[in-house]
Amino acid sequence: MDTLSNFDVNRILIACHAETVLKGLDRPFIEVCNLTSKEIPSGFEYYLSGISNLESPNWVWSELTTLVEGQKFLGDATYVGLQHYRRFFALDIESSENPVIKRSLLERNIIAKKQAEYLEVFKNKVVVPAPETFAITVFAHFKKLHFDSLVGLEIACAEFNRRVGSRFGNINSLQSLKETKKLHPYNMFLGPHDFYREWLEILIPILSILDENRDLFPIEGYQSRWAGFIVERIFSIYIDFCKQEGKWRILERPIYFLQNELDYYQTQEALEATQEALEATQEALEATQEALEATQEALEATLNESREQINVIHQSMSWKLSKPIRILSRLRTYFKFR
Repeated sequence: MDTLSNFDVNRILIACHAETVLKGLDRPFIEVCNLTSKEIPSGFEYYLSGISNLESPNWVWSELTTLVEGQKFLGDATYVGLQHYRRFFALDIESSENPVIKRSLLERNIIAKKQAEYLEVFKNKVVVPAPETFAITVFAHFKKLHFDSLVGLEIACAEFNRRVGSRFGNINSLQSLKETKKLHPYNMFLGPHDFYREWLEILIPILSILDENRDLFPIEGYQSRWAGFIVERIFSIYIDFCKQEGKWRILERPIYFLQNELDYYQTQEALEATQEALEATQEALEATQEALEATQEALEATLNESREQINVIHQSMSWKLSKPIRILSRLRTYFKFR
């Protein structure tokens, strides 16, 4: 087992959960098991059961436990970060047009190894997830999905404003969330240790005040992870302010989302089926277009033929009517001089 004294310069925390039992990555990754029940899986180097001095149960904090308490595992590393057991930064992909790239869980070690090779390239840079863009604002999206925790978001925004006011000026983070449609998700980042320390100085007081108001929030089911949902929005706004400030160079990268083999291949099959359906639709549209063009040509041919027939009829009628008209004209002339 490595000790804190001989850690490499790069130390990346991987937030794991007891029920997943995923482990086995090599350095520089540090897999930390967040205990959310009495079950304690074997094989992890580090275990965490909550955030010091906070009373809410560990499932509330989720990856935030690793983010806060994991600092004790980083030693003197100069470049650090937080990722999830199934979410890794795609450092090898520059484009952020597609923020989430699905891969098989079987590729986990390969992806981690490739990422480790890229870390030196990103030295002194902060990497955050490429933003998800919603059809509605981030605030409206949170309200729709996590309505019971809305008061917590308001509390967190107010505390965030107080903590960063001297640095960013007179800001209104809640209003910013009501205006933007982009969110940097998952509470994930890679960056210099100083960036991490700055974020913890802001984050820990926010978690403390949320914990003091924990009776206001859901305690069961998916919504009981309210802290992670709230901080996800706060961190995203923090990144936006950091971009404006210019102190840190912020890079956005897609996320590899690792699915178990069955889910992955089902997703691939669904994508292939969708692709086939799109191709079939395209072929149908092309066939319809050809049919429309043929119909157009047929209509034009019919119209031209009708015009020719009308001309023939017109000429025929003109010839047939010309003799009676001449007779009438002569009669008119005859009677005029009678």
